[in-house]
Amino acid sequence: MNSAEDLLDELCYHAGELPISAGRGGCPPPEISCRLATAESQRGLQLASPYFTRDFSPRSLGAAWLPFCQLLRQHGVLLFSPASHLEQVPAAAVPARASTHFINQPLDPLEITTADAIEIACADDRRRSWAWSCELSPSQLPDFLSAVRQAAGGDTPVGVGLPADCHAADIHRVLHAGVDFISLTSRSRRGEVADIYGLVQCRRLACQAGRSALPILIAVPVS
Repeated sequence: MNSAEDLLDELCYHAGELPISAGRGGCPPPEISCRLATAESQRGLQLASPYFTRDFSPRSLGAAWLPFCQLLRQHGVLLFSPASHLEQVPAAAVPARASTHFINQPLDPLEITTADAIEIACADDRRRSWAWSCELSPSQLPDFLSAVRQAAGGDTPVGVGLPADCHAADIHRVLHAGVDFISLTSRSRRGEVADIYGLVQCRRLACQAGRSALPILIAVPVS
């Protein structure tokens, strides 16, 4: 990390009073939006919040799943979830959904055509390990991402998921393939300095590639 500015570039800081309660003179929460879009379309996915959720399901939340989905929709929070998890949720409560496709698995047409965003995770879900698909060479990645995007309707953002501490060559690979966003996930059970360094490195490389506005998502456990 070269300087404090590199880190602060990734943080949103808002000074002001925290709201005590609605209608009692407190400051409203800051409005920070997030937009995922493809280069070919002006539609994109506009989210009211820069946050997103992972690893939640009807099984883990039980009866709280429906109100949880309602809150996500109300506050514009993106949900990484299979389509099957939202089958019993009323349409008015369904939040924006990102579908994750793991390597070495067949593409699911339902997942692709109903998702608001698609993540191609460089991870083997069965082995719980990070890797590139054995069938996807660097030269094939741009065509694969384009094919998934077109199969989803042409204007669905498609990104690649990488470990937060991945090698710079992996980031170069997905940047040159024309991803619409990059998602980084920590491999540790607790947030590590290496995760923040990985975020800073990813942003720096995106800027060097002329893609300073590329959305970069990061999931780091907080304990």
